[in-house]
Amino acid sequence: MFKPYYPHISTALLNNNSVTYLNLSNNTVDKNNAYILGKILFSNTTLKNLVLENSKLKDLAVQHITEGLKSNNCLSYLSLGSNKIQIKGVKCIANIIVGNNTIKPDIYTKYNPNYNIYCYK
Repeated sequence: MFKPYYPHISTALLNNNSVTYLNLSNNTVDKNNAYILGKILFSNTTLKNLVLENSKLKDLAVQHITEGLKSNNCLSYLSLGSNKIQIKGVKCIANIIVGNNTIKPDIYTKYNPNYNIYCYK
């Protein structure tokens, strides 16, 4: 999905003032797409829910996404279930949960190979 359409989606999200829910589940979000998504999350002030289940996310992709969340004070729900997240990615998620008070309950990963993590704030 991202290859041909992502430039249009990313431009729209950068200029977004109305989209509050984005579900990119079942699409491949590689490290390059995650980098762009992290940049979007850094500046987006409207998106409240982001669902990335079964997106083949790996640790580096998670790191890019969480970099964008460091200054995001709008997103309240992030779903990362059924991905390929390992311990490095889990640590990135944990750091965001601890360091960002505006990200509210239900940031979780489920059905990742070695970790079933449910984090509630």
